[in-house]
Amino acid sequence: MSLSDAHYFEEMGVKKYEEIRRLLDSREKKDKLEGMKRLMAMISIGRDASNYYPDVVKNVVSDSFEVKKLVYQFLIHYAELKSNEALLTINTFQKDLSDTNQLIRSSALRVMTSIRVALIAQLQVMAIKQCVRDSSAYVRKAAAHAVAKVFSLDPEQGGALKELIQGLLQDNSTMVLGSAVAAFNEVCPDDWELIHPNFRKMVRLCADTDEWGQIMLLNMFTRYGRKFFLDPATLEKEPKETNDDGEKKKKKKKKKKAFYSDDESSNSSSSSESESSSEDEDEEPELDPDHAMLLSSTLPLLRSRNAGVVMSVATLFHYLAPRAQVVKVGKSLVRVLKNNRETQYLVLKNIATLVLSRPEMFDGTAKEFFLRAHDSTASALLKLEVLSQLVNESNSQLIMREFNAYIKDTSRDAVLIAATIQAIGRVAAWHTSLTDTCLRGLMTLIANSKNEQMVAESVVVVRALVQQAPEQRIRIIKQLIKRLENIKAAPARASVIWMVGAYHHLIPKVAPDVLRELLKVFKTESTQVKLQILNLSCRLFLTEPETCKTMFVYVLDMSRYDTDFDIRDRARMMRTILLTEKCEKLKEKASNIFLGERKAPEFYAPSRDSESFGLNSLSHAVSHHVAGYMEIPDFPEEVPDSSIRDPIISSSERSDNKTSSKKDEKRMKREVNDFYNSDSSGSDDSSESNSDKDSSDSDSDSSSSSSSSSDSSEGSSSDSDDSADKKKASQKKKKVPSKKAKRSESSSDTDSDSDDSDDSDSDSSTERRKKKEEEAKKKAKAAEQKAAATKKDSAAAKGKSKGGDKAKAQDPVASLIDLGDQQGVSSLLDTSAPSSSTKPLTLQVETSGGISPQGSKQAAATPTGKTAASLLDKDKLLVHNLLHFANGGGLNVEYCFTREESMYGVGMNTVKLSLHNTTNVMMQNVRIGEKRLETVDNRSVREQFQF
Repeated sequence: MSLSDAHYFEEMGVKKYEEIRRLLDSREKKDKLEGMKRLMAMISIGRDASNYYPDVVKNVVSDSFEVKKLVYQFLIHYAELKSNEALLTINTFQKDLSDTNQLIRSSALRVMTSIRVALIAQLQVMAIKQCVRDSSAYVRKAAAHAVAKVFSLDPEQGGALKELIQGLLQDNSTMVLGSAVAAFNEVCPDDWELIHPNFRKMVRLCADTDEWGQIMLLNMFTRYGRKFFLDPATLEKEPKETNDDGEKKKKKKKKKKAFYSDDESSNSSSSSESESSSEDEDEEPELDPDHAMLLSSTLPLLRSRNAGVVMSVATLFHYLAPRAQVVKVGKSLVRVLKNNRETQYLVLKNIATLVLSRPEMFDGTAKEFFLRAHDSTASALLKLEVLSQLVNESNSQLIMREFNAYIKDTSRDAVLIAATIQAIGRVAAWHTSLTDTCLRGLMTLIANSKNEQMVAESVVVVRALVQQAPEQRIRIIKQLIKRLENIKAAPARASVIWMVGAYHHLIPKVAPDVLRELLKVFKTESTQVKLQILNLSCRLFLTEPETCKTMFVYVLDMSRYDTDFDIRDRARMMRTILLTEKCEKLKEKASNIFLGERKAPEFYAPSRDSESFGLNSLSHAVSHHVAGYMEIPDFPEEVPDSSIRDPIISSSERSDNKTSSKKDEKRMKREVNDFYNSDSSGSDDSSESNSDKDSSDSDSDSSSSSSSSSDSSEGSSSDSDDSADKKKASQKKKKVPSKKAKRSESSSDTDSDSDDSDDSDSDSSTERRKKKEEEAKKKAKAAEQKAAATKKDSAAAKGKSKGGDKAKAQDPVASLIDLGDQQGVSSLLDTSAPSSSTKPLTLQVETSGGISPQGSKQAAATPTGKTAASLLDKDKLLVHNLLHFANGGGLNVEYCFTREESMYGVGMNTVKLSLHNTTNVMMQNVRIGEKRLETVDNRSVREQFQF
């Protein structure tokens, strides 16, 4: 709906509701669309529109796409509620599965699978099977979502759905992959045989999927890695190799140089520092290649804008990565904290668990966890917990000052102030160097604060700290006793009285006086304080019976008539055991019963309860088990071979692989090496195989051609020139078969050598490379001479008369400038014989009238077969390896790949050639040879065009 449709969301009266049925029953598409818009507006504002279900169902067969789309949205919304009515139109849904519009097909499947009737489960499976093979990725994605819905309706269809999931997991579309993994987690989360052949593909495509799909994939990768990869921690702990003397061998690491540095060796000081640092650093373990690929492929996702994706990557690294790599995750988690309150809480919940075992992840980020004015109470409590975990020697003063500021801020919630005091207590307990400082601050707070709740929390924390080392903190106990009268909070008074009773042997002169003062106010104390007074009197009676018996009896008498039954029962028990003869055996053990030492309390983070659940899960967020929770498995001791993750090869591909032999592969590699090591000129290959005699003949040919061109420039075409040209052509024709024969012999010899041994291949290739380098230098000089000769020819061509047609026919390109400006690079207009050993199938370019001067011609190549090849003079064919473009004074050739389908096959590309004539001479009979591709490891290494 657009802004103009906002009136649909206004309050509608009774008349407008009655008009909806009339609009839906109308024959006009405009009225039906109006009625559907009103219904969708009702659903959007929370109104119940289920009464209109029968009227909407009748419009399923509407021809209007807009009406049908809204009808399907309405049916999807109420399909579960009105399942019986939806069954009436199931035939229409099945028909729409073959609709030409992908939105209609997917909507029909969604409605059909939303009908919660087990009787049609098989029909739903058949519909999903049809959509799994759909050409649209959007429909296949809807099919993946439908799999989980059908499985929840009828779990007995799990076998058929499993086969569909296997096909969906093999899909190469990033739109489908995340939904397929979600269906896998719902139907068969432990059937890893479906994941093995697709694991590497999923890892590569993970970065290209949508954010929701990335979360599904990352969670699956985490469970998969814990099942089929070794623990990096165990690999790190493996002993290093030792030499004969028992000393550990140190692996030499390549020293990184500056990019623009020209020095081979750096300063001695820097080298010593790098060596010392490398010795201290732990060497990273050697991970499985698939394990390492998973970590390297998912690491860039830490830059995602989605907090869920970042949290999933952090979870994966926490459970699978070596300790040195987990540190990279900390800054990304801190970045996503700057989000809405809900997301911030969930991220902090996971950080609070991570920091328990990996505090180094968040080194230097303590300021990011300082409380903000807009932080919710839940997030602030988690931040305080994280700050207490991040305290170290470098930031202790900063964090303690921050805690002190929170306590002094009276505008803050009392819960946050109490949590801050507890955080100070945890810091004091975990860092012994800060214990005395924290105790002094807390005692100052108890003495000066007027907030009873703050004082009570401080006393409780001080008591826990005193229990850690009571003999060293007797002075603190006495200070608390002095301030007992000013402490009004019941928990604080009870804590002080408990310390007096527990450590009465450390203050023997003070404890009886404290009991005497407390008896005066026994009646007015709270139940919690009365219990501690009763315990104190019992302890003093057992240690000093003569001095404290009277006070003990007095407390028992006062407790006998107390309103609290717990106090009455405890006083009765103590009287029976200690003051009567009814329990002699218990009386003998009285000191063990009432004077037993209690273990000091342990300070732990509140998030420790959530540590047992997997990160980034609902159970971890709520700290208890939730339905659907999947536990993170432990690392195995032994893992299967990585070959289980090899992709499945089809039968056709397998047969193709069997036909290729090692001999063909070696021959192909050798030809590729020859191609790159040889010069790009058309006559280089032939000249390399020729003898010294052939090279001398070619020199004589070049001299004769230059002489003939000089004669023609004078305007006289003598018979000697014609005879020289004929002699030149005959010599070239003789050279071609000899070159082919020599090349075939050399190739057969090298093939036989390659079958014998690999060493001979490498030796022959190196020798061949050396010879080619030497010959390339010789040809460089010849190329310079040749360039000068062609310049003379072009100058002579301008003065040639129109009557010299015979000379032009014999040498049609003599007037064009040679493009071979670089050494060892052949000219596009070189008239030497083709270098290819096979006769190419020519493709005739329709250049009727030729290529006019300063003009261009786009080549529309059409095959002409052998007849067109026979019409050409083989001696006048030009060979050039076309890369991006060939440019020169005579001819300019550019190419580009078009989006048109190739007429020769689906697997071929169409190339558009643009031929530009940059001279004032018209060119005719331009031919383009067959494109020749030689592939090694599925990579095109050569494209040859023949002109």
